[in-house]
Amino acid sequence: MPISCTNRPTRHSRTQQRIECPDFSGGTSGSPWVNGYAEVVGVLGGHEEGRATADVSYSVVLEAGAAQLYREAAGDG
Repeated sequence: MPISCTNRPTRHSRTQQRIECPDFSGGTSGSPWVNGYAEVVGVLGGHEEGRATADVSYSVVLEAGAAQLYREAAGDG
């Protein structure tokens, strides 16, 4: 069954961001982080394989280059 969390990510390091979301279980890695504009801004996974704190998830920081790569792969760019 799909799960979701609504919260704002914060910067964890230069290359990683984090978001506090309780109750994410195993198997959620790879899930997209989508902002209010329907843009993918992260992908669940990363720092310490999610083991540091159960209610905190991590993603690499996706920048404009990632969006352009996606558009090109989808044939839109």
